[in-house]
Amino acid sequence: MTLVSRLLPLPFLLVLGCSGSGGGSSGTFVIVSCSLGCTTGGCSINQIAENQEIVLEFNRPVDPASVGPDTFNVVKAVPGGAAPPGTWVTQGKKAIFRPLLSFGSMGSIVFGFEENAPYQITVPAAPAGAVIRSTAGSPNRTAISCVVTASQGVNDYVPGSPHVAVFYQSDPFNPSALVPLADATCVPRGLPDPDLPQPPGTVPAPVRIVFVFDDIMQPESLVDPLLQSSETLRVRVRQFDPTTIPPEETTTVVPGSFTISYDFTALRTRVVFAPTVLYPGLGFDPTAGDCIPPFPVGETLRQMEVELSPAIFDVSGSTTTPPNPLVLASNQDPVVFTTKPAEASTFTLTEDFETTAREDASRTGAMWNDPSAPGVLKIGKGGGRGLLGDVRLGVDDVIIDTGSQTFPHPGLPGTHTLTGAPITVTDGIFEFESIRVPQGRKLTFVGPNVARVFVRGNLEVQGTLDLTGKPGPDVLTFNDAFQTGFPQHPTGGLGGEGGPGAGAGGEGGDIDPNVQASFPPTQFWSSTAILDGQPGEGVGGSTVPGTGGAPGVAHYPANLPPPGSLPGEICPATVVCKSQQKGSGGGGGGYKTPGSPGSQGTAPYGGLTQGCALSAVIPLAQPSPGGPAVVADPTLNPDLGFLLGGSGGGGTGVNPHDSKPLPVGIACDINSINVVPTDKVVYQTGCGGGGGGGAGQIQVGRDATFQAPGLIDASGGRGGSSLSSATANPGSGTGSGGGGGSGGAVLLQVARQIALPASTSFVLRVKGGAGGPNTVTQAVGGAGGDGYARIEADPAPPLGTFTNFVDPIASLTVGTYVPFTGSAANFSGATSNWIPTAGSGSLIVTYDHYNLKAAFGNPATPPANVQDCSDPLVTCTDFDDDPGTPNGPLLPGVHPIQIFFQGAPADESGETPNEALAGEWVTTLAALNANDPAARFVRFAIVFDQALATTGPPPLLLAILEVKLFLNAE
Repeated sequence: MTLVSRLLPLPFLLVLGCSGSGGGSSGTFVIVSCSLGCTTGGCSINQIAENQEIVLEFNRPVDPASVGPDTFNVVKAVPGGAAPPGTWVTQGKKAIFRPLLSFGSMGSIVFGFEENAPYQITVPAAPAGAVIRSTAGSPNRTAISCVVTASQGVNDYVPGSPHVAVFYQSDPFNPSALVPLADATCVPRGLPDPDLPQPPGTVPAPVRIVFVFDDIMQPESLVDPLLQSSETLRVRVRQFDPTTIPPEETTTVVPGSFTISYDFTALRTRVVFAPTVLYPGLGFDPTAGDCIPPFPVGETLRQMEVELSPAIFDVSGSTTTPPNPLVLASNQDPVVFTTKPAEASTFTLTEDFETTAREDASRTGAMWNDPSAPGVLKIGKGGGRGLLGDVRLGVDDVIIDTGSQTFPHPGLPGTHTLTGAPITVTDGIFEFESIRVPQGRKLTFVGPNVARVFVRGNLEVQGTLDLTGKPGPDVLTFNDAFQTGFPQHPTGGLGGEGGPGAGAGGEGGDIDPNVQASFPPTQFWSSTAILDGQPGEGVGGSTVPGTGGAPGVAHYPANLPPPGSLPGEICPATVVCKSQQKGSGGGGGGYKTPGSPGSQGTAPYGGLTQGCALSAVIPLAQPSPGGPAVVADPTLNPDLGFLLGGSGGGGTGVNPHDSKPLPVGIACDINSINVVPTDKVVYQTGCGGGGGGGAGQIQVGRDATFQAPGLIDASGGRGGSSLSSATANPGSGTGSGGGGGSGGAVLLQVARQIALPASTSFVLRVKGGAGGPNTVTQAVGGAGGDGYARIEADPAPPLGTFTNFVDPIASLTVGTYVPFTGSAANFSGATSNWIPTAGSGSLIVTYDHYNLKAAFGNPATPPANVQDCSDPLVTCTDFDDDPGTPNGPLLPGVHPIQIFFQGAPADESGETPNEALAGEWVTTLAALNANDPAARFVRFAIVFDQALATTGPPPLLLAILEVKLFLNAE
């Protein structure tokens, strides 16, 4: 049973009965009253609360030593019933059984009496041997025997709403040494007082804060006894600059633990907050002022605050009436106090790379205490600088444009660039720290440029990394002069957009975009009519013929009346005066393999074989050819222009399918079959081809992990199809299907491990898109050809590893991963985990400077121990941003190393960083002070420039030996 279900004051207790005997003569020791209504005539109450005391009052003072379970017995009234947890106390003439309050395994409160359980109350009387006695030794002469049931919820120990008093503990060894906290000044930061002489080695203990409530409080509304945390009590420091309007301020939660205890004699609840750090000082030079306001002008000030939530309650109540809430005094919302000023002390955070404890492996491709380079940080194998931060998808899909994309990306909240400022990418080269695409999410790259994606750390794909060409749109191309809004579709379907760096599908043929939208139509053609479908763009988006795009499909039949001409030999296939002639589907785009031809359809929809009155025989439409195969360099090296997206499928031409050749109101008979008045022919527009699959280089500086159903998809888009005006089913209407786009090209380079799913799910796909369907005429577009795929690792992975994971496997080549010498592949890097500054013992720190020690030498004659700076083969150099040192900070383009810093405040627990509130990356450590003055966690990122580190005469960079961060603690 939860506490909430029992929280309410009890009604006046009712009587059931008990048996008893005794007397009340002046020389006899007897019970004169009890809380159960027991007298010589019996007990009148048998329904009690779960925390109700049972009180016996005698006519004379009670001997405490005589009161206990033998003389005042309480047990559960069942066979073998146990005694409830509780204590026996005496108060003058009273003997009291007080049920114990305790905590359950989950931290909830447990009362002594079990809900709705019966209990036997027995008090023996003389001549029994074990009886309660008076202080004079007289035996009890009143016997009591009652059965009561704990059915009345929970009593309010102290009627009414509780109050609280807040103190600080002025003596760490004396819990009762309490000083009121509200409006206190010069509160010590630690105890013993650091301003007083201390024995050598004494470490001040942080000052505890004590909350004393004048009631038995509901523990769940105060403290989680298991975690020693609180949701309703919080201690924080507020920093503010009084010279700004409004005052600039930050708050920092003080980390620590909460414990709760009860005093059932005094009916008090006590909560103690024990901070794990010293409180900060006021924030100004202690020689410039003291603790008493007003404070020195122009100083950034600090004040301590204790916040108490109104959602704090006592234990009274039930499910129908809320418990009594805490009442706060005017100076308790919040409780404000100030501490003594503090003199700053310098401390150092050192990373020597002897372990990987501080390595953020998900963002690190460099060799951090690697078996090949123990105890140091060395250059990794590509992966880029991580300039643009992380790509870690949350609840939304994300689209990245290779033509122009600004970071931080609006779809990736909480990310930061390494420069600390927005970066706009216009060349398709993206440098990320890490990428994580969870199941059900999609990361899509679009745009005119090849997507070159560099990942400094790990790539994790359980969703979809999308480089696909887009399908040609499915459209209703049924132009009907007998329906309103003629022509419904004067222009052909658009071609699908190609994936990044790929060709678009060709557009379908137009009847004329300038046809007057009225009936009967007064104009059908103009010089802007384009009757034939357009070819898809070639490989890489080329418009040069023969580069992979499928040809557009000519209009059908060949003698379709051109603009301004009379109709040709248009024969209807049915006696309902509708021409059923249909052009062929568009050809598929080609790449590694040629695109498939478009289908010519089936009779009668593809043409007529019977003669017409105009003596013409209209043959079936000829199949449209697919795009040719295009040979690509197997390395797919993007720096040499070998990585290109696929080609688009062909669009289809105009045809007369479903044309109605008769004027309105004229009967359809044998004499009108070949009468095709110019002002009543309604030709149908063509469908567009699918876009080619995109091109993507994905270079991973550490590990690539794929979990089913994870997928890198560079497939071509499906050709467009038409929809039936009656059924709205794709491919059953009047336009022939467009050709599918070819597959694209993917180069996956992984510096360390490729982890594939255990299932046979494909993780990389470069298939051509399907042709657009047509379920009526079977004039289906041709499928696009397959694209190219290459996977590189070190050592080169066996081709057979990917039999079930690359579709199609025939498109795949494998090789040894050696980073190209151009572009972002020159860079690798590492990121540390968040490092807490609380190890200094202080809550507030300021950042001073860094020192980075690097080893230089000749890689051709490496030293036996790169860490031995005394070795003549090793030159150790210190870099830092302390203005007083000669080397100064590390600069891009000048040094082979760059270092960046980021700070973050603590979360509500005070123990872990709140990454959502992290500041921007900076290149000097002291810049963190202005960036986030409440930053209690810091991390660093290091970027290696391989071009500067490994080329030129020695000494060249061998490794980084150590990074030191110098901070000031208050």
